[in-house]
Amino acid sequence: MTKAEALRATEACHDAGIVLGVGTDKRFFPAMDALARLVADGELGRVLHIEGNFSNEVAAGLFSPWRNSPEESPAGGLTGTGIHVLDSFVRMAGPVRRLHAQLLSHKSAPDPLDTLSVMIEFESGISGMLGAVRSTPAYWRVHVFGRDGSAEALGRTELIVRRGGKEPEHRLFEPVDSVRANLEAFADAVAGHAPYPISPREMIDVVAAFDGIVKSVAAGRTIDL
Repeated sequence: MTKAEALRATEACHDAGIVLGVGTDKRFFPAMDALARLVADGELGRVLHIEGNFSNEVAAGLFSPWRNSPEESPAGGLTGTGIHVLDSFVRMAGPVRRLHAQLLSHKSAPDPLDTLSVMIEFESGISGMLGAVRSTPAYWRVHVFGRDGSAEALGRTELIVRRGGKEPEHRLFEPVDSVRANLEAFADAVAGHAPYPISPREMIDVVAAFDGIVKSVAAGRTIDL
């Protein structure tokens, strides 16, 4: 929940010689994997901006006390949904330099209704915007804007690539069980077959951004990480 805790966890696993995994399975969506490869391969040119929104109705339909606990689930939809967007951001744009978050609450538990909006500046100079709404029909979108094109992952299996002077290109992928894919990647890493695809450095950077959003919501100001 904090950068200090993330550092302690990653260091303990490193010192013990064991693999640490995390449950941010949305990076295993086929559309998200394809988007990340486009960015890594430089096909969009210099990346300038990234936007993401992950909203759903889970907090209303499957409410439990922890979902409304400031200690366990701070900043509205951040813990349940926003953390997955942060993971995708850090994977493609790197660590966050500073951010400013806003949480507007319209209805209290057990049917929470609130909106989280975050403006982000990454150390790489990329800008970002993150959104999460509780409660609304499920929605996933991550859009990367580059100098030579942009690419937008919608849901698990749809990717739209846009390039200057051309019609948008729609790519569809076969669905996969992203939770299983994450667990299988973890098992492969434990068995020594392949490195776990989410590095400890990324884990720390994601939690640092998470921690910064919580602090920004509480303070109502920009937070430098």
